[in-house]
Amino acid sequence: MSVATALLRVAPVATSAEMMEPESVRHHEMLERGGFRALPGKEIAVEIDHEGHVIGHVSDTFCELDPTGGHWLFALAKLDEVPDWLEPGRSGISITRAATFHKTMPGGWELLRSGTIREISLLSPGVEPAFPRARLMTLTRSPAAGSVTSDRAASSPAKYDDMLSRYGFEDGDDLEAFKKAAMRSPLDKAYDEHIASRVTATGVLIRPGIGQVLGVR
Repeated sequence: MSVATALLRVAPVATSAEMMEPESVRHHEMLERGGFRALPGKEIAVEIDHEGHVIGHVSDTFCELDPTGGHWLFALAKLDEVPDWLEPGRSGISITRAATFHKTMPGGWELLRSGTIREISLLSPGVEPAFPRARLMTLTRSPAAGSVTSDRAASSPAKYDDMLSRYGFEDGDDLEAFKKAAMRSPLDKAYDEHIASRVTATGVLIRPGIGQVLGVR
């Protein structure tokens, strides 16, 4: 039984903004949204410092706009051990990944288009992550570990609570619907909203063209 649940900010995710202005990117590499998964039939292990000491596993991953800026790949992890030094907002996160397809973008950074994540490591004090903002964001100890306690990152703690709440982590809901909503593009959402606005009182759907969704004349 896991003794704690952790929210990990893992790696930056490229959006249309980075694609349109690649020279403005400051990361050495970024993941393409939805392009990375666990190995088929495998769990993503949580280790310490990539040294093979497994202390948990990843139960879910999703892409989300971080409250402090930029889109990131987040992971929800179930931990069987909680090191004494683990501290939200300070403990670094690192991944072992294999990119199937990648592309060097203008500006010299790498867009990792697809691949697998083999493991995610919690970094011990003094070990810095490749992505400076890749950090442990929240840590919630389970009742099995004693009284329920919840720690949040020092920056914008209420906003991370809101993220957890929106993804249904605290009440144990099925996450599939939340993941699908997070992965949908702004155009998908705009289309859904436009469809909803075009249904008449009698339930007749007035189908829009793509130009109407985009506001193009």
